[in-house]
This record gives sequence, structure tokens and C-alpha cells, in this order.
Amino acid sequence: MKNWNETEVYSRERGFDMMVSFDGSNREQYVGIATPGSALTASVWSIYRLTYDVTSGGVATKRYADGTDDFTKIWNSRTSYSYTD
Repeated sequence: MKNWNETEVYSRERGFDMMVSFDGSNREQYVGIATPGSALTASVWSIYRLTYDVTSGGVATKRYADGTDDFTKIWNSRTSYSYTD
């Protein structure tokens, strides 16, 4: 059984494992998708970061880790990637 910390949510959606991580301010959210049973330390995740507009509460940006949606990232390293256009 995987251990999730309190800021991460796990779900199985459409044949994929999905992780969602919230920061304490609710301004950023990381989302990772991988094949079922993938280790959080394996380079098999597609990760993107959502940032939210403080005023409207809506999504301001959606950016992929290192600018790619390839399944080559590590979930546990999600905060170390670059999220630029």
C-alpha cells in the first residue's frame, strides 16, 4: 500500500493512476498521471501544474513539467521541474 501525505490525493481514472497535490495556499495544484501501479519514484509520470487566479479562483495557467506531456517525469520530484511555456 502506498503512503500518501495529507496534501496528496490518489485516484484511478480511465485506466490511469492520478495524483493531485495541493499547496497550502490553494494557488497551485500539481497533477500527475501514470499507468496503474506506477511507483512515485519512477520516471513514468506526465505532470502538469495548475495555478489559480486569486481574485476569480479560476485556473490562470496549466503548464507541463519541463514543457512536455511525455510520461518521463518522477512524481516525487514534481516541484523541481520547470513549468514555463
